[in-house]
Amino acid sequence: MLGKFIFPLLFLTATLSIFSDSQAQSEKRLLRVGVYQNAPQVFINEDGDAEGIYVDILSEIARLEDWQLEFVESSFSDGLESVRSGQIDILTSIASTPEREKFIDFSKETIISIWGQLYVHPKFSPQNILDLNEKKIAVMKSGLLGDRFKTLCKNFDVGCRIIPMSSYDDALQAIDDGKVDAAVVNSILGFSREAFYQSKRSSIVFSPFRLQVAVPEGMNSDITAIIDQYISQWRADKNSFYFQTLDRWLGVKPSETTAIPTWMYWVSAGGIASILIFIFWNMTLRSQITQRKKAEKELEKAKVEAETANAAKSEFLAAMSHDLRTPLNAIMGFSDVMRQATFGRLENPQYEEYVDDIHNSGALLVNLINDILDLSKIEAGKYDLSDDPLDVGALIEVSFRQLKKMAEIANQTIVVNVQENMPHLLGDERALIQILNNLLSNAIKFSPNSGQIKIIAQLNESNSVLLSVEDTGIGMSQEGIGKALKPFEQADGIHSRRHEGTGLGLHLCFNFMKLFGGTLEIKSKLEQGTTVTLSFPSERTIPTARQA
Repeated sequence: MLGKFIFPLLFLTATLSIFSDSQAQSEKRLLRVGVYQNAPQVFINEDGDAEGIYVDILSEIARLEDWQLEFVESSFSDGLESVRSGQIDILTSIASTPEREKFIDFSKETIISIWGQLYVHPKFSPQNILDLNEKKIAVMKSGLLGDRFKTLCKNFDVGCRIIPMSSYDDALQAIDDGKVDAAVVNSILGFSREAFYQSKRSSIVFSPFRLQVAVPEGMNSDITAIIDQYISQWRADKNSFYFQTLDRWLGVKPSETTAIPTWMYWVSAGGIASILIFIFWNMTLRSQITQRKKAEKELEKAKVEAETANAAKSEFLAAMSHDLRTPLNAIMGFSDVMRQATFGRLENPQYEEYVDDIHNSGALLVNLINDILDLSKIEAGKYDLSDDPLDVGALIEVSFRQLKKMAEIANQTIVVNVQENMPHLLGDERALIQILNNLLSNAIKFSPNSGQIKIIAQLNESNSVLLSVEDTGIGMSQEGIGKALKPFEQADGIHSRRHEGTGLGLHLCFNFMKLFGGTLEIKSKLEQGTTVTLSFPSERTIPTARQA
């Protein structure tokens, strides 16, 4: 008799359980999450499923908060419009800007930080932003990195052609297909995807910034608050789900995010040691050549040996440039990641000071390497100047903008005086800007506070272009002028200790002017300032329409 009731009772219980589960499922908060192809932060895999750092983190929060997530695939630009219009509730992997904050709200906690990395065609090796003039550069449509790169080019008067792409992968593929010369890519995606493309990572990096999540303006503020709460809690625990996710996608151990990696010290020490060896080798070589010149009978032999050794040195330095830049890129990039606290703040505040020291030292090494390589090319006769019509006033303006901040910090006033109807100059833009930057930075470094620096451009009676940089600084003796024009020396040992510099600046300027067929003249008196005048041959003067 009892058995007649057991089966109906069990059936009723199961039915109620299924109904209860279905009702609970329907009561879950549904959130539509926009995703685009930006691996490993977020992407759609070959099976059509959403994956990546943001997907894992949001899915774990959804599990804990009993949310139901629906991932919506789109391009970044379409996703930005969808979150603006409220068609999706969350957009992943996005940086906050004043313009975007006008129509969408952002989480406060940083999930991950990135910077702009330029990838280039294997046969293209730009050294700086100026080398990108008239090149075709792919960027992701509506992406912040693309906008910042455009601004960077505008600030340096670089006339490159910007080609919008739907994704970073499309941008890298465009290099392989020969459609563009270079592509602006976010650093993390570039590092994770570069093995799949022929393009190579260049030494040009820029604009580090943090990535968050975005929601429609005035909506879902509780969602961002909950996400911020979890991220904040997880970042405080090295063994949390957040750090496990970063380890899975980036290979970053929690312990590695709070202390300076041992390899960083070894790479830094190796790079510094290499440069010191090169400098010591160069100085030793010069000394040996001077021991030989004392003996008249050995003069010719010493000359031949010096030329051979110098050529070998130049070729060796040129061949080593890539190997030196690679660890320096790592030093600059990873030290910047730690300065930005990408994966959490360093435990000991002293480490933050060490990271700044590493980054600043890396920047000095990059400049030193560039100077040494330029000098080596000139000495080896392999530095080929291009002959292009140059607007002298515009180039002075470029140099002024690049060193304006340095002058402001030193409380210096810079006055620019360019003769009216100044003709164009036939020459190499990069070399002339480097000359101006060296002369102007020297004038700033060696002038007292509240000093005045003048940059003057004019024609002389022989129709030659003259450029002068005058300062009211500490000046030099005649002996000091001779020392300043030699490599790795400064006019005064005391000044060498008080002012940063390799002692290559004026020596490079002097050699560049020899390539131009011109002259560099220094007039200076102690405590009365210095005037450096560049005189270009008249055949490099391009007459204006009025003069012709």
